[in-house]
Amino acid sequence: MLSPADLEYALRQMNLYVDVSQDELGKIYQLAKTRKQSGLTTAQIKLGRYYSNGEYGASWSVRQVVDEAVNPRPGKDQIIYKVIAGHGRRSSGTVSREEFARWAKYEVYLNENSWQRVEAAHDRAGEAMNQTESSDAKTRRPA
Repeated sequence: MLSPADLEYALRQMNLYVDVSQDELGKIYQLAKTRKQSGLTTAQIKLGRYYSNGEYGASWSVRQVVDEAVNPRPGKDQIIYKVIAGHGRRSSGTVSREEFARWAKYEVYLNENSWQRVEAAHDRAGEAMNQTESSDAKTRRPA
């Protein structure tokens, strides 16, 4: 596990200067750590959708949920997935819904040839719609 001191050491080794205090560096570290630890709930895992583990480099992976075995007993649902991109590509597996939700950091979709977070796409679409509505309101004149 990394610490703020590890980040400071890495910056010194790279001869980089970042104008932040030790406290600010600690806050940056905590925010990044919290984001990395957050994942999805079991209810957010849906059949046919794609999910990423949010890792970087060789550890990054995208899985598609291809089947599910729903069980009325809590914790007994099973997810069957296929690795679509990244580490383990072209393999598949079966895990509990809870385990898959812990692995998945966010839902993704393929945008031409790059994987994008679903939330980011919805946010941009919402912003575009708000801008369109705003410009429409400016061009309308009272009758």
